[in-house]
This record gives sequence, C-alpha cells and structure tokens, in this order.
Amino acid sequence: CGHVVKCDACDVAMTYHQADGKLKCHYCGRETLPPKTCPACGSKFIKYFGAGTQKVEEEVKRYFPGVAVDLMYVDTTRENDAHLKILNRFGRGESRILIGTQMIAKGLDFPNVTLVGVVAADMSLNLPDYRSVERTFQLITQVAGRAGRAEYPGRVIVQTYDPDHYGIQLSARQDYAAFYHQEADRRRRGLYPPYTVLARLLVSAREEERACQTAQRLEAEFSGFLNGPEGYIKDVVQMRALEAPLKMIRNEYRYQVFIKLYARGQVEPILGYMEELSRQPVEGVRIELEVNPANMI
Repeated sequence: CGHVVKCDACDVAMTYHQADGKLKCHYCGRETLPPKTCPACGSKFIKYFGAGTQKVEEEVKRYFPGVAVDLMYVDTTRENDAHLKILNRFGRGESRILIGTQMIAKGLDFPNVTLVGVVAADMSLNLPDYRSVERTFQLITQVAGRAGRAEYPGRVIVQTYDPDHYGIQLSARQDYAAFYHQEADRRRRGLYPPYTVLARLLVSAREEERACQTAQRLEAEFSGFLNGPEGYIKDVVQMRALEAPLKMIRNEYRYQVFIKLYARGQVEPILGYMEELSRQPVEGVRIELEVNPANMI
C-alpha cells in the first residue's frame, strides 16, 4: 500500500538498521522492531525499498535494446572532464538516454529532450530528514524543467507509491505557493526550522568509549548551563546525547549532543555556550558544532 513507518515523536521516516534489525529515528533516537504486518493495510508483505542506478540501466537496456545509453553518477564521473564528455555525447545525440542521480536534475539545456522520468520518488520523499518533502518537491520541479525546452512538447513521469502526497501532487502542478503554505504548516506543527533551531555537538574519536564518554560529559555540562539561573531550559524543546545516525565514518566513532530550540528563544547565548564546549581540548577527540546542518548523519 506504500505505507512508511514514521517516528511518533518526530514525523520523519524511520530507518531500518540491518545490523541489529531495528527501525531507528535519526532525530530523537527512538527505536522499535519492524512490524511483521503493515500497520495500515495488514499485509505481511513488507518491502525494504531501494533502487540503484545500475538496476535502472539494466531495465532500460532490456526494454530498449540497441539504443545508446549514458550513465552519470559518482562511479562514472571520477575522471577529469567526465561530466563534460557524457553531456557532450548526449547533446550531440550519440546517446539517446541519460540515466543519472540528482546531478542531472538541474542546469541542463537539451532542446531535444521530450521525456523525463523520476524513478522511485519515495526514496527522497521518506528520507529521515524534516526537509525530505521540500527536497522531493524541488527535485521533481527541477527535473521536470529539463523536458520540452524547445519546440517539442515535454512529458514528465514520476514513479511513486504515494501519488496523493501533497509534495508529489503540488510538484506535478508546479504550485509553489500552495506547497510553501502546506509545508510551513507542517514545520510549525512538528516544531522544525524555521520555527526552531537544530544544533549538535558532534564528537568523533578512534576509540568508541572515549567518544561516548566525552559526549556524556558534554551533555552533563550543557544541562547544568541550561538549568542555571538564566533559565535557558525554557527555550529547549529537546536535548540528549546519543549515537550519531552514522556511528562510524572513516574508522572514527561518532556521538552527538543534540538540541532543538525555539527560534524565538535565547538562541544566541545557548549556541555561544555550545561553541565554547566545542573548543575544549580533549586528547584523541574532535568536537564540532553544527547549527541546522544540511545533513544529520
């Protein structure tokens, strides 16, 4: 039925972690076991959804044998001028189908392009990010602009399990004003930026115990500051120390002290104290302050 399991507290899609077989919210840290039957329709057939560019290439070549196809994604654009070579071939008509990731969604002007397809729009629609709907709307409206740029009419096809979602519907209609009002209302009800400020102290270390202990110590110091006589705690929606959504990157363990603040509260002194904490020298540990980060990984 296309139902997506979301966090009850955060209204963002939960992420399946194969290592421990749990669904996790990357914002509040809530965990739960995956349902054995769909909460919406009762079906026992539950799919962990994902689709790769190479899989799309296989299907395109199966349906259009003999048609020249170019691929544009990370693995095909590592060499110098690889992007330019691929786009030049496509522009000259040497390849008739261009398959790629979001990098081909905007900034391209090919007058002969008459058909654009967005495969698996739900992958961006249900990312564990409060901006996932906005990004999906942006992606679809941008990629739709690649078709029909000259005298030939254009057509855009969007593949989705959730065609009635307002992000899909309004992007199909190119209705920017309606999307702004509906998305702003969702952000206000869910207490997401611009109505709140998200910040975190990201702690990284080669030793997991050192990263975890540092994050816990920072949380304790930060909690003492917030509960001090200035009464900053009243401006806090949520605060806690937990593992970063990506626990390890480049052989470093990552923990975070996450906070959500009311945008109209005493944001500056709170962020100022967080900056002081981030400058504390801790042997073998790196502490970084991020405010409204583009990606909460």
